[in-house]
This record gives sequence, C-alpha cells and structure tokens, in this order.
Amino acid sequence: MTKRTWIGKYGYLYDDAESDFYSFEINATLEKGSFEGTVFEEEFSGATGDLVAVKGFIDGDFISFVKTYPYGYWRDEDDKVIVDKSTPGSDVIYQGNFDSDTGVWKGEWEIEISVESLDDDNDEVEVAVGIWEMQTKV
Repeated sequence: MTKRTWIGKYGYLYDDAESDFYSFEINATLEKGSFEGTVFEEEFSGATGDLVAVKGFIDGDFISFVKTYPYGYWRDEDDKVIVDKSTPGSDVIYQGNFDSDTGVWKGEWEIEISVESLDDDNDEVEVAVGIWEMQTKV
C-alpha cells in the first residue's frame, strides 16, 4: 500500500472551447493498481469546507477515477454556488492517459447534469464535459 498525492486542475469546456480551470489535490492510498481517498477541490471544498470522495484505478498509462460529491452542489446562472445537503451528490467520471514525456496525467471528465423522461422507455440525459490534468506532488 502506497500513499499518493496528485495535484491538478480541471476545466469546463464551453462552446467557444475556452475553459475556466479549478485546482484540486487528491490524497489516496494506492494498492495493486487501485486507489481510494479524498479530494480537496478549489471549487467545491473552497465553498463548503468538505472533501470529495475518490476511487479509481491505473492500468499501465491509463487512469480512470470517479469523484463522488457528498451532496448536491452547482452554480446558478449568475455563477453563484448553490449547496443542497438534502440532495444526493453527483459522480464525475475522469479518464485519461499518462504522458511520460511531461510526467502529467491528462484526459476528460463528464457528469450527468440532468435526466428528463421522454416516455416510459426513453430518457434524455444532459451531460457536461471538460478536461483535466494532474501530476504527482513532489
């Protein structure tokens, strides 16, 4: 079992392909390619004081992890942080690859932001996506 700390940033992709970036720090225990721990995230933890749970795995130069928020959290149309502790938190799925030239993990993330039932058999799912990168903290 190995303790691992990664520092990084993630951003939201918009129609004009520009992004606002927010920093994060993952503190995890790595064992046999799998890891589990917590994330201090500038955007969420900075506003709430709470950490985000993280679980994932590394397979060669591929990484996949899920950040699970402890409760509902979003920004309104005025970019104001809204916290709803009575709502379950969301899962954000991160996937990426290691760039051995730079020592940086890079990839994309996605989150379901709303689901609307179209009929008994079909749902319309809205997904937000973005980019991220991180590296081992020295």
